[in-house]
Amino acid sequence: MHEGVHLFVRDLRLAACVGASAQEREKPQQLVAQLNLITDTIAACHSDVLADTVDYAALTHHLAQEAGKKQTRLLEALAEQLVRLVRALNESMRNLTSNYVELSLVDSDTVRFSNY
Repeated sequence: MHEGVHLFVRDLRLAACVGASAQEREKPQQLVAQLNLITDTIAACHSDVLADTVDYAALTHHLAQEAGKKQTRLLEALAEQLVRLVRALNESMRNLTSNYVELSLVDSDTVRFSNY
């Protein structure tokens, strides 16, 4: 039985207007996203054909576009909006049938000064 495969998108750079104050939200900040999906890849596993798998370029493009359009006070709010986008893409994107989506976001300055 094929239960799905974990797919990871690591260190995806996104620009978004995030911050507690209006001044912080005036210009985009660089964020780093980690995305984990569990998706059905049975067709791709059997065919070994690129068209049968998730289009990672399209997925990351949609995430970057959405992040760029948003203005939120909290990273948590933006992360939730991006997770909702991935779930919505399940219906419109070829071969993206994810039952599980996990996304983490951090400010790129935080990454630079942490043990991440």
